[in-house]
Amino acid sequence: MRLFTRAHEWLADHVSWVQYPNVRAVGPSLSIWKTQMPASTRALLVLIGVIAVVASAIALFFLAVLAWAAITA
Repeated sequence: MRLFTRAHEWLADHVSWVQYPNVRAVGPSLSIWKTQMPASTRALLVLIGVIAVVASAIALFFLAVLAWAAITA
């Protein structure tokens, strides 16, 4: 604990208008877990993304076949 934090705590204990410092602040590495999306939602988003990519690939394949048929006809 830093000297400044200890002094701040001492002042908060002895002086009424000094607020007690937030000693246990959540670090940036722990704050991710508080706002994390549920695993089921993440899995659903990945599944929807994969379905969208596959559907787009199938549609592009059929468009390419139609274009090839139009060119060679």
